[in-house]
Amino acid sequence: MYLDDGISRDSAPSHDYVPEISTASGFGKTHDLTDDIVDPKAKSQFCHVKISQVRFPSPSPNSLSSLRLQEMLNAQQKTTRVATEDGGDSTLRVNRKVTIRAPWNGYRDDLGELIGENYTIVFWHEINVPLRSVSVTSDKKLESWTEEKARATAVRVPLELANTTAGVTVILGHEDGV
Repeated sequence: MYLDDGISRDSAPSHDYVPEISTASGFGKTHDLTDDIVDPKAKSQFCHVKISQVRFPSPSPNSLSSLRLQEMLNAQQKTTRVATEDGGDSTLRVNRKVTIRAPWNGYRDDLGELIGENYTIVFWHEINVPLRSVSVTSDKKLESWTEEKARATAVRVPLELANTTAGVTVILGHEDGV
């Protein structure tokens, strides 16, 4: 995702964002960008935000010792049950891992004036997900809450934590409601 002011040429990428390119005809050769490719008034005043999400199941912490993992995902990326050694079912937790990072922030500290001080990640829950089982963990200290009527969990991510090359990772876990 690219965040910019939407009206000025200042937000166009300049030489500092894309200093050189490889051309299809030059395979392996690097060519400098010329002024007719880069707008001379460009100042790279935009923020390049990368957001990724992965969904994966894991056994619940209290059943790890007795589990023999069978199949964790099927072709549709849906969770399956995990059998215990005695043949019974165990609780399966589904995890959704979202990473938000900004490898380029041409606004520096001024981005908050344009979009606010936080990103808000919202996880919507299917009707069969038991909301009492929802948990949020992160590599940073973040504020999160679950709205039962909306069946959603929100996580507030401050810009100063996310707008780095490493970014912030948030993992939302819940019991599989199948």
